[in-house]
Amino acid sequence: MEQEQPIQEATAELGTVLAEICPHASEWAREAFAGDIVYLLNEAAGVARSAASSSLGNLGVSARQMSIMRLLSLRSPIRQHDLGVLLGIDRTSMVALIDALEDIGYVVREADPSDRRAHALRLTEAGQAANVNIGQALADVQDSIMEPLAVEERELLVSLLGKLTGRP
Repeated sequence: MEQEQPIQEATAELGTVLAEICPHASEWAREAFAGDIVYLLNEAAGVARSAASSSLGNLGVSARQMSIMRLLSLRSPIRQHDLGVLLGIDRTSMVALIDALEDIGYVVREADPSDRRAHALRLTEAGQAANVNIGQALADVQDSIMEPLAVEERELLVSLLGKLTGRP
């Protein structure tokens, strides 16, 4: 019972913050679902996905390709299969995504020294440079999405979303 009050307060606050960053939702929907956290999170995610996809499209990569490149910048070389597992991308889709990144010169497949049947992936120099541009584009998207919020509200939103997703 005691724990429910802070959760209810946090949910109400998160709903208010998310409503501010989702101006394209119709007025009636915002009113009808004002306290519906699932609706609000979905609406906010849609805003973020749309803005990120547009920005990434200008750079010639998809959201999934961006995820691959960002992870490769942190952990490389890595087996193609392992990367797919980490990102939750099935094998067939992973092959197509890596083929496309390889075609534009951002990723190379190399024989895995520990298993010649497997491919190890790494970013090329062009891929590393593109990854810097991707990082900046995503930072710009985040700034744009969060623009209506005060600094304290941004911090609160990040904290609440972290709690909801099981992060400290």
